[in-house]
Amino acid sequence: MIRLSKRLKAIADLVPDCDTFTDIGTDHGYLPVWLLKENICRRAVAADLRKGPLDTARKNASRYGIAKERIDFVLSDGLTAVIPPETGYNVLSVTGMGGPLISGILLQGKKTAESYDMYLFSPHTGLSDFRRFLVTNGYEITGEKHIVDEGKLYVIIKAVSGAAAALDTFPEVYYDFGGFMKEALEDKEVKAGYMRQYRALEALIRNNGNIPSGKKKELIHKACQYKEVLGIED
Repeated sequence: MIRLSKRLKAIADLVPDCDTFTDIGTDHGYLPVWLLKENICRRAVAADLRKGPLDTARKNASRYGIAKERIDFVLSDGLTAVIPPETGYNVLSVTGMGGPLISGILLQGKKTAESYDMYLFSPHTGLSDFRRFLVTNGYEITGEKHIVDEGKLYVIIKAVSGAAAALDTFPEVYYDFGGFMKEALEDKEVKAGYMRQYRALEALIRNNGNIPSGKKKELIHKACQYKEVLGIED
């Protein structure tokens, strides 16, 4: 049976029973192939910008006995070449890339994105701005999973379609850390990961005397947010 990395397994665990699962940036196709093998989705779409990884994904599907009619391989820049799924409960996954790129994919493929019922995102950069994008573009964040895989922190966001909201709907700390940190910090490895980030930030503030005053003020504010979220007392 195909073995998923800890990050991909965390994403897979969040996928409900569904009709179509579409994986944008599928790389070698491990995630949709695993979901099909486990019969969590009835069919899948594996999309990637590059032909090489997509060919590998096709070979992996064949290797693990996935029938051709159950999975489509699409050479696509984001959602541009993806055909919207038919009626049913459908899940869209866009992970493994930066937040600005995911935002661009959703904007460029807005009509196709709207045909899905649930979304999974895992931006590797720009997480705060990406949460802001979701809130102001009609996505409702319904959950987050924080994990550590090979020493790196990842956040997987669950979302559904909702009404666009103003940025001041949520406090600033919500965009920087999300609304599910209490549950996330119950995982000792995750808490240790955030503690490392806080200590690195504190060391930067303490040891770098060349930081411009405006930037230093921002960093101190960020450190205060970490202390609030992590329950660190002075």
